[in-house]
Amino acid sequence: ALTRVALVVLGALGAHTPLFALAETAPPLGGKVTASLYSAPHSLDPLVAVSHAEVTLSSLVFDTLYRRGPHGRLAAHLAESAELTKNGRTLRITLRAGVRFHDGQLLEAKDVVASLRRAQRLPMTRWAFAAVKSISGAGTIVVIEYRRKMADPLTLLAAPQLAITPGGRVPNPRNVTGSGPFAVRRFDAAERTIELVAFPEYFAGRSYVDELRLSWFLRPGDEARAYEAGKADISLRGAVAF
Repeated sequence: ALTRVALVVLGALGAHTPLFALAETAPPLGGKVTASLYSAPHSLDPLVAVSHAEVTLSSLVFDTLYRRGPHGRLAAHLAESAELTKNGRTLRITLRAGVRFHDGQLLEAKDVVASLRRAQRLPMTRWAFAAVKSISGAGTIVVIEYRRKMADPLTLLAAPQLAITPGGRVPNPRNVTGSGPFAVRRFDAAERTIELVAFPEYFAGRSYVDELRLSWFLRPGDEARAYEAGKADISLRGAVAF
C-alpha cells in the first residue's frame, strides 16, 4: 500500500504546489537538495506572487486553507472542514487545531481573517472576493458571507496567493514567518540564493529533506552548467534537465 507522501523538491504541478512523490516505503530523513528557480523572486509576500519562482516559494513557506493535491484534486489544508449554509451565501470554515507558525505561534482565525481581508484590498487578489460581503471569525472558526449564492467557493481559497501570514501582515524579508513545510533561513538577492530548512512541527508531516538551497541564474545555460559541474542536484533546463 502507498503509506507515505514524501516532499521531494520544489514544484512543477501547474506552478501551484510543491512536487510530491508517492513511495512504497518511507525514505530516510535528512539531506540537502540544491536546485534552482526559473527566475528571481521579487517578493516573498504570497499575496503578490506572480512568477513561477514566487508561487513555488509561497507553497513551500506558507499554507492556504485548501490546496490542489495529486491529480489536481481539491483537498482541505489549513481548513479541517467547511459548510455552505443560508442558501449558499454563508461559508463556515473550521480550521485545523494546533497548527503553528515557524515562530511557534498558533495559527488562529484572526490570522486567516486578517490575511483574507488584506487580499480583499489588494488589486492583484481583489478578484477572488468580488462576491464577498464580509469576513469574520474567532478561535478556529472563519465565516465568509457572500452577496449571492456560491456554488464552489472553496476552489478560490486554494489560490496560492491567498496564503495565510501571521496577523495578515506583509512578511518581513529579514524574518519571513509562515506555517509551511519549510522556513526561510537565508535570502540573499546579491548571491541569487535562498536557503530553506524543514519545519519540524509542520502539521501535515515533516519533510524528508532537511534543507533546500534554491538559486536563480542570469542565463538559462548557467543552470545547466551548474548541474553538469555537480553544483546542483536537479536541472530544469536544457539537454541535462533532470
